Amino acid sequence: MSDTTADTNRCQIDADAARLVASLSSTPDPARERIAMDWAGQSPLHAIALARAESAWETAGRLRAVTPQGDAVRGDSHPTAHWIATPTHRRTLLAGLLAASAVGGIATTLALGSRDARYTTDIGTRRSVSLTDGSRIDLNTGSVIAVAFETSRRVVRLLQGEAMFDVAHDAERPFYVQVGGSLLRVLGTAFNVRIRAELVELTVSRGAVAISKGGRMLRTVAAGYGAAIRGGVAETNHLGEAIIRQRTAWQEGVIELDGETLEQAVAEFNRYRRAPIILGDNRLAALRIGGRFGTSDSTQFIDAVQQSFPVRTVANTDGSILLTPLPGN
Repeated sequence: MSDTTADTNRCQIDADAARLVASLSSTPDPARERIAMDWAGQSPLHAIALARAESAWETAGRLRAVTPQGDAVRGDSHPTAHWIATPTHRRTLLAGLLAASAVGGIATTLALGSRDARYTTDIGTRRSVSLTDGSRIDLNTGSVIAVAFETSRRVVRLLQGEAMFDVAHDAERPFYVQVGGSLLRVLGTAFNVRIRAELVELTVSRGAVAISKGGRMLRTVAAGYGAAIRGGVAETNHLGEAIIRQRTAWQEGVIELDGETLEQAVAEFNRYRRAPIILGDNRLAALRIGGRFGTSDSTQFIDAVQQSFPVRTVANTDGSILLTPLPGN
């Protein structure tokens, strides 16, 4: 296929996605939603275009919202900004895809277990898992996944840690990642999922991911975007190439720091250590540091901290390292 033909096809797909989103933006119509669901399921390109169109519609709504209305019409010098609500029923679009593709929905997914194949990594190690469908999952330090493939679907549960998914497209068997109480539905997609203390962090580098919880659609996240999933809310934001590279640098055995606080940096390194690095003084927590360091050797990081700040280290017999300010600081 020539570049011109490919560009024409992409333009047509984008136009079709825009029309579908616009058709669902006024009055809910089950027939139109079914048409949109069927169209999105035909190809990863369709799913990505639909996610982009939805995002563009919401952005346009926000821009239209901040317009002089109400008091401004009466000539007041301080017009009031009015937000135009985005119709929530458009979120049923990919939620319908989830429900249509999963037999029994989330409840059935939760019931799986006895046939799961489990893969784990120890503290400080990584592992690459090649699945029978051609997908690949890279596991970061201290991670656990459970894989259950059936004739109608592919389900992976991320039980602990962090994983990078490179999913092979299979229209007959949709791919789901269950993490916490949320379900991620993917199509020919590459994305990273990390379980943090208070939230789940999603980073999409290729394709699109639909997030649902309890059968309710929360968000559609396209490539170049990330989401913080907390409770029943998924907050999305655009990520630059540098942030995506930083979040996925662990695949190269690297931690990238770009102005993170020392407290954040120490917490990141402690993911790869059995004996932790300990900040012995709260005054050190807010110091900021940058650099590229190996995950398997904290010495380089400790040296950089000592060179950058008036800090001394104390190596304890249990392998932990205490950081404290130098006397007089």
